[in-house]
Amino acid sequence: MSMQTGAGKTEHFFVWGGIASVNHRQCNIVTEYLYCFG
Repeated sequence: MSMQTGAGKTEHFFVWGGIASVNHRQCNIVTEYLYCFG
């Protein structure tokens, strides 16, 4: 397993989740989904 699919994505998941949560709480999950899986 590479860091892209492991710790790397986990780190970005929380970073983007925090940013999205500050801007628009309802967009949090959508933003995380698009970044992590899109």
